[in-house]
Amino acid sequence: MLSDGRLTDEGARNLAKVLGFSARPPTSWADTAGRPLSLPEVPTQGLAACLEFIYTGSCAVADEAELIVVLEAAAYLQIRPLVDAAAKAMSAHLSATTALAFWAVAGRQGLSQLTADAVSAAARHFEQIAATPAWLSAPKEMVRVLLASDRLKVADEEAVYSAAVKWLHAQAPPPAEDDALALLRLVRFALLSREFVQETVLNEPLLRTFAGMQMLNNSFFGALHGDSARRRMGVVEKLT
Repeated sequence: MLSDGRLTDEGARNLAKVLGFSARPPTSWADTAGRPLSLPEVPTQGLAACLEFIYTGSCAVADEAELIVVLEAAAYLQIRPLVDAAAKAMSAHLSATTALAFWAVAGRQGLSQLTADAVSAAARHFEQIAATPAWLSAPKEMVRVLLASDRLKVADEEAVYSAAVKWLHAQAPPPAEDDALALLRLVRFALLSREFVQETVLNEPLLRTFAGMQMLNNSFFGALHGDSARRRMGVVEKLT
C-alpha cells in the first residue's frame, strides 16, 4: 500500500474513501493500473503516520521534527482530527528549541491557538532563542513581533538590543537603513544603562548615521521629557 512515499492504486482508493472522497480518488490520483502513485507533496514518514492514524486512531511520532511533517501532511490530506492532535502535541512541547519552528508551521497552516502558544513560548525563552542560529534566520515578522512584545523574559533591555543588532547583521543582503531603524525603534533605549549606551550603542555602525543618531536623540529626548519607556513584563529583576 505504501512504499517510498508512494501509494499503490488500491491504497489510493482506500485513502480517498476514508478521507470522504467519492469512490474514485481525485483526478490527480488517477488510475495507475497497479503502479505506485506518487504523492511528492507528502513525505513518506508523514504519509505513513496519516495512514496509521486513519486506521488505528493514533500514530507514533519520533520527535519534534517529525511532528511538523505529520501536521503538514495531515493538513495537505485534510485530516482535521490529526491536524488538531498534532497542534495540541506541539503546544505541549514548546521550548527554546521548538518555538520558532512551531510558530512558522502554525502560521503556514492558519492555526491561531498554536501561533499564540508559540509566541508566548518564544517570549519566555527569548534570550535562549536569540543565542541560537535559528534566531539569525528567523523571518522578519517574527523578529518584529518579539522585539515589540511587553512579555519578553530578559535580564534587561540590553539583551533585546543585542538580539536585534545580531539579527540585523546576519541578514544578507543587509536590510535597507529605513527597515533596520524601524526594527531598532522597538528597542526601549531609555531603559539601557548609560554605560551600555556609551560603550556599545554609540559605537554601533547601524546607528552611526544621521538617521540613526536622530532616532537615538528622539528616544532619549522623549525620556527626558516624561515619555517613560514601558518595562518588559518578563524582565528578570536583578538582585542588589
